[in-house]
Amino acid sequence: MTRTAGELLTSFERQPLYLKLTIFFIAALIVRLIYGLVIVGPTIGSDAYLFYTHAANLLGGKDFGVPNRPPAFSYAMAGIIGIFDHYPASVVVYQAILSALVPGLMYLLGRDLFAERIGALAAWYSVFHFPLVDYVRLVGSDIQFTFAVVLTAWVVSRASWRRTIVAGLLLGLSALTRGTALTFFPFVALLGLTPLGPRVEGWGRRMIRVTALLVTAGIVLAPWIIRNALRYGAFVPVSSESGINFFQGAQPGFLLYRETDYDLAQKLTGWNTGDHDDLNHPQYQSQLTGYWWRLWIEQPRLQIAMRALSFFDFWSPVERVRFYSLGPGNIYWAVTYGAQLPFFALGGYLILKRRVPGTYFALAAITGATLLHTLSHAEQTRYRGLSVESFVALIACYGAVEYWNWRVAPKPLSAYNGGAQEKSQ
Repeated sequence: MTRTAGELLTSFERQPLYLKLTIFFIAALIVRLIYGLVIVGPTIGSDAYLFYTHAANLLGGKDFGVPNRPPAFSYAMAGIIGIFDHYPASVVVYQAILSALVPGLMYLLGRDLFAERIGALAAWYSVFHFPLVDYVRLVGSDIQFTFAVVLTAWVVSRASWRRTIVAGLLLGLSALTRGTALTFFPFVALLGLTPLGPRVEGWGRRMIRVTALLVTAGIVLAPWIIRNALRYGAFVPVSSESGINFFQGAQPGFLLYRETDYDLAQKLTGWNTGDHDDLNHPQYQSQLTGYWWRLWIEQPRLQIAMRALSFFDFWSPVERVRFYSLGPGNIYWAVTYGAQLPFFALGGYLILKRRVPGTYFALAAITGATLLHTLSHAEQTRYRGLSVESFVALIACYGAVEYWNWRVAPKPLSAYNGGAQEKSQ
């Protein structure tokens, strides 16, 4: 007898937790290793070269060097290469393992915030989520960042003091892996004070928990910030890439055609080495960022139009400029992501309406990343796919299940919303 999808999910939900997590991990790992090592193979780009340069410095007992990339991934690379050698295959396997752990974390997060079925749906989606599969082959910080952020969201989903401190450490590590996480901080602070925040009673208790979370993350960041200030005389919280990113975001030519005006960059900074990566040096950041600010005064309408275009690029299922390079994987990603958006909107609406506790971190991550790439640029859809799209998928699964309950198989909300109603101590 053929079993329906609902019956299969029910049968799966009855299995022990360790078995479910093992199934998610093994299924995801097989997909990623076959794709990243057999079908496509490791890919070394310009970012990989810079990360490897820093890792080689560390392995050679030298200083990290110019903070033109976030440090955490280079430190991880140095450890992996130092133990296993066989670069880049060893790093690809490391990324495959981290990526394969994400579906299990999505299951735990969805179960804690909403209900087990929603977590299971989000986990199975993550097993085949194209960015989590495709970027295993690309040596870079993307996979480590996604893993760290999703792990942080799960740890902070319950409001024990121990988990709050651990989540703060993980949030600091996330920021040291990619500076995008810095934009989460203000929205974690704001949303954490609302009923969407930690699962404790009272505004004052929520404020204490959120403060502890952010202070712990700040302590993790402090040594790196101090190191950069002493060495380069500049405030560099994670990496010195922000200047060129905002400079590119202030150029119509870059937003429309992905062409950077390096002649203008040279006039602004005095840069003359010919190596574009040198524009990431801390000494150039104030001039490049200053151009972005000046444009708000000189051409505010143009800035508003460019910010609207960047917002569209961030949320668009397809890369507007490079759409012609779409392969089967990117088409699959665009279709599956586009299909999520209506359910994501519904899920987000229901979260706000019902004030689902514990959802503040996921919402803060989505809001912070959106703001960052709206103000600068969203050149590639991976900026969304490997920073916050896991949370988009989770909220979309919540919206889809609630839509199913409402239109197809009406049942009391308590049957599917147990996780959102539960208060952890």
